[in-house]
Amino acid sequence: MREELETARELYGDDDSAVHDMMLSSCDAAVKSGVVTSESEALARTAFDRTAAKWKGINEKHPRLMEARSTLANVLCDRGKFTDAGTVLKDALAYYTRIYGASHFTTLESEAVAARIADAEVGGSQNERLRAVVGRMEDKSTEHPTTRRHVKMLQDADAAGA
Repeated sequence: MREELETARELYGDDDSAVHDMMLSSCDAAVKSGVVTSESEALARTAFDRTAAKWKGINEKHPRLMEARSTLANVLCDRGKFTDAGTVLKDALAYYTRIYGASHFTTLESEAVAARIADAEVGGSQNERLRAVVGRMEDKSTEHPTTRRHVKMLQDADAAGA
């Protein structure tokens, strides 16, 4: 993916929508694999900034912009930058709740990020808020990738705290 992204950036530049989509896909893959680096963060920020600039004054609730917000919030959360993640996530979570409803996995993913932020703000080593959201995910499907990712996250946190 990295080579394809670099080729696309060379051919079309960072302002191309397809390049933004590739950047976001690369960041999503990093989040899902649990390997979020400073490079992932820089890429997510670039994709978000370029997407926000494109839609500013036209449609500031465009689905691509909300996806960029959500991806950046996930990356920032994984990097331990909870305050920044919360600021970016706010609009995306409200949008997803309104458009998809509270029980859609896209909304639940954003709620999980919000829960991680809230748990971190209060020093929630027990991840109480995240556990509640993961419980709702499990009620829908234990096999969904979003559910599996967050269950593993909780298992890893439990193992580290034991």
